[in-house]
Amino acid sequence: MTQTEQASILVIGTDIAPEHKELAGEVMVADTGRRAIELLRMLKFDLVVISHPLPDMPAWNLIQRVRMTMPWQKWALVGREISQKDEVMARSLGVVGVFDQDSDWPEILHVAAAIHRRASTAVAGGRRAVAEPVRVAWAN
Repeated sequence: MTQTEQASILVIGTDIAPEHKELAGEVMVADTGRRAIELLRMLKFDLVVISHPLPDMPAWNLIQRVRMTMPWQKWALVGREISQKDEVMARSLGVVGVFDQDSDWPEILHVAAAIHRRASTAVAGGRRAVAEPVRVAWAN
């Protein structure tokens, strides 16, 4: 990833794999949903990567709560064993991707960079700085 492609990412309830942290750009980690809300009120992130489940609240509650005031925020869900029911719930809340926590960090970083590029292009073109939806090929 080049410097211009480095996205700002908030990781909640887990941590980014150390071997990918250098490539990620600006990464902040929140251990709980409560801490994530504090950070989201102060800073803008290209992508929020949320672990399912969170230690202090259901991931769905956090996404719904933040969407009420920041509907433009892009989310990705990570977990070790995400059920089909959880994936359907995540998609219904507008999550742009559902990923395996242990192996999908390169793809998560790719999605974050794409969101960042689209937001940067929108700002440069004089449009609103809200990224368009990112198309992700889903593995079954």
